Amino acid sequence: MASLVRPRARMLSTTPVEIRGQQYVLLDDPEGVAPQGCAVSTPLYLVLSLCDGRRSPEDIQAAVVAEVRRFVSLAEVTQALEELERHGLLEGQRAAQRLEELTRAYRSGPREATLAGTVYPAEADALRATLEGLLAKADPSLPEGILADCLVAPHIDLGRGAAVYAEAYAAARKHVRARTFIILGVGHAACGNPLILTGQGYDTPLGPLEVDGEALAEIEAALGEEAYVGELIHANEHSIEFQAIWLKHLFPEARMVGILCSHLHEEREGSFEAADALAQRLADMMAREPERYCLVAAVDLTHVGPDFGHASPVDTAGIMRASAVDRRVMTSALAGNAQGVLDACEGSDGAEEPNVCGQAPLYIVAKAMAPCMGSVLRYGQAPTPSGTSLVGFCAAAIWRRPVE
Repeated sequence: MASLVRPRARMLSTTPVEIRGQQYVLLDDPEGVAPQGCAVSTPLYLVLSLCDGRRSPEDIQAAVVAEVRRFVSLAEVTQALEELERHGLLEGQRAAQRLEELTRAYRSGPREATLAGTVYPAEADALRATLEGLLAKADPSLPEGILADCLVAPHIDLGRGAAVYAEAYAAARKHVRARTFIILGVGHAACGNPLILTGQGYDTPLGPLEVDGEALAEIEAALGEEAYVGELIHANEHSIEFQAIWLKHLFPEARMVGILCSHLHEEREGSFEAADALAQRLADMMAREPERYCLVAAVDLTHVGPDFGHASPVDTAGIMRASAVDRRVMTSALAGNAQGVLDACEGSDGAEEPNVCGQAPLYIVAKAMAPCMGSVLRYGQAPTPSGTSLVGFCAAAIWRRPVE
């Protein structure tokens, strides 16, 4: 098999688990090619981890022997590679065929409302009542006459983020006149593509939030067809889905374009070039038709504590540090200072990196909107289920500042 000559592992998320006293690695495939809940033994995962597209089976055999310090035959390694390939964990013809089948199914209609009935009501009237009940408690403090060109809203679950979501979308009801929403979500799953575009609208219990084909074509022209690589990740990513239910409720005739954004860093080839190209295209589109478009940054802010790779549980000092980072991030975003967003997301004073998952969307928003100004309408922090870690998030509105 060609895929086994220089085998390459597909992009997968990994979690160590113990099953009946044995150590395994749980593999999550965000595109759904590999079986859901696929767990591999530690030895099999060692082989998978060595599949980088450069090593031959003989190279992998040598590396395995060096790691485990006992003889492992080439036949054993080949058998392991065939098993990995059979389960869709390696790039190759089998995985490509399955990916094509899944992509055709995904593109056959709007992206499904996967969390309806679990995280929010699946029945239309119940969802409307839930959202209106939250909106009734919100009172966004923006001056009369302000028309917002961008919203910042959370993507934490509706239970923990209810009041902050409500503040963002109560502001949208009063201060947004757009017909098309460009939603910049966060791609939490492993993927080599920094920006993932989808050509599909998002379904909701209130009906689909349809895609704006003209806006989609403009963005595709700026990013190229490679922006669709990883499109299936949209199917199970929640960050845009949560915005879709609010937007469909408040703006029933509106349309959308959804883009998932992954963390930007210099080591990731092409990530800043893609982000800058998108920001420039969005700026051009909004300058040409200022009341047609509104950006939505569907982001959470700092993620601190052991659940996010930090050494210690969050204490009072950690909560204060996280709040300070979030304040610096949003101050830069509201001012259109894209470099300031990056700098704030790196943390300071020798503290562990604060894991601001909204780094990329906020960088793009700051670049696209500058010169601009805005206001944080409400800030929130919520513990994770473990109680050891914390997530920050906010509601904000941003509008263009006239050039003097």
